[in-house]
Amino acid sequence: MTGEDPFLLAAVGRASPAPEIGVPVIRPEDLFVMKTLAGRDKDLYDMVALQERLGSKLDMDYINKLVEELL
Repeated sequence: MTGEDPFLLAAVGRASPAPEIGVPVIRPEDLFVMKTLAGRDKDLYDMVALQERLGSKLDMDYINKLVEELL
């Protein structure tokens, strides 16, 4: 992925300001997709942590659709 990657540009466009820090933060689903595509051991642990932390709030249908499109 590069800075001009359509997925990355869309993910940044979907970012919303985090009230605690006042800067835009990407959606957890987009982070999950990035971690899936990277596929390093650390990313796999991070994906498990995201699932444990967010549970059913994580839109797995959206994630699966994006990953399928990007692979």
